[in-house]
Amino acid sequence: MCGEVNTFLADLVSGMNKLTGEKLLDLANIERQIRARDREIDNSFAKDFQIIAIRY
Repeated sequence: MCGEVNTFLADLVSGMNKLTGEKLLDLANIERQIRARDREIDNSFAKDFQIIAIRY
């Protein structure tokens, strides 16, 4: 993830956590989920229906 996006994501997660006053969202977990989803997009054999729909 490039630095600019990483900083933006960190700010977004921090701001969302501030809304509740609790640390409900974990930046590292969200980054892992984004990277996993990116890998699915790159995988032409992905079985996720949302990704298939985006392709066609």
